[in-house]
Amino acid sequence: MNIQQIMRFMLIALLCSCAGKTSHQTKAWLEKDELTVVVTDSGLGGISVVAELEKRFAENRHFKKVHLVFFNALFSATGGYNSLTSRDEKISYFDKALFSMNRLYQPDHILVACNTLSVLLPETRFARQKNTPTHSIIDPGVELLKEVLSQSETSKVYLFATQTTVEENSHRAAIEQLGLDPGRIVTQECPELADSIERGFHSEDTELLIMTFVDEALTASDPAKSEVYISLNCSHYPFARPLWQNSFRDYDIQPKAVLNPNLAMTQALMQPIALDRFPETEVRVSVVSMVEIPDAKRKSIAKAVENMSRPTANALLNYEHKQGLF
Repeated sequence: MNIQQIMRFMLIALLCSCAGKTSHQTKAWLEKDELTVVVTDSGLGGISVVAELEKRFAENRHFKKVHLVFFNALFSATGGYNSLTSRDEKISYFDKALFSMNRLYQPDHILVACNTLSVLLPETRFARQKNTPTHSIIDPGVELLKEVLSQSETSKVYLFATQTTVEENSHRAAIEQLGLDPGRIVTQECPELADSIERGFHSEDTELLIMTFVDEALTASDPAKSEVYISLNCSHYPFARPLWQNSFRDYDIQPKAVLNPNLAMTQALMQPIALDRFPETEVRVSVVSMVEIPDAKRKSIAKAVENMSRPTANALLNYEHKQGLF
């Protein structure tokens, strides 16, 4: 099954889940003229989700105006959530960020475009209050895994992620609950890779790191006689997609597909109803961060998304540095 088929299955699954919710609140946002969506991440990987949303909202013309806010939930320029040893501390920082973005922007939806933060989301006070619809990137990631593992008994997925995501084991646990063999998912931690991608998504340093992690994953589990899939379960990793594919090809392995939860996540807001409700949709993009984002990182990620969404690239280059954001 190719990636286009996987995305179609994802859309059907999401529509079915929405159809089961009958409350007026669930449907009300689709009837609005103006929409506000906050996308959050512990770094700049989620910018790709914003870029895809900007493009899709402009094309669909379902709303008159859409405000997309990228809220960087990184709390320190010297270390992120994966550097914290206390789980409670990770949850506390993220909880503060969630309450802040909800208070400042009063969004119709919050998208947690970060696997590290998504595994913490259910334990936050904010999530338990269930006031603002908040979407985890874990869910579309699991759906992608489910589809490829269900298609063939020889499918094997090499899942690359941060330390927190791998340690939490959320994807494998969810797959086991669905009655599929979690042993067909090989998880690989990729320390420092997200930061390297922000500095240069096609740089030599990034390439060497990816080659190292691919080698470790393939050494841990022989892909012989398997249909191999790559699953990029950190929002930064798809920026370097060609490097992942090349690293597998160095071992004479041609992956069947590269699974990208970033793209799958946007489907939750792309309901295929009432297209062209308005002649055009005015989409405004904002980027806000409590920590200063170095010029080199902004330029690198802006270049990665500029062909998809120039407004998103410009918003990143001209981001708002807001101390005390949360």
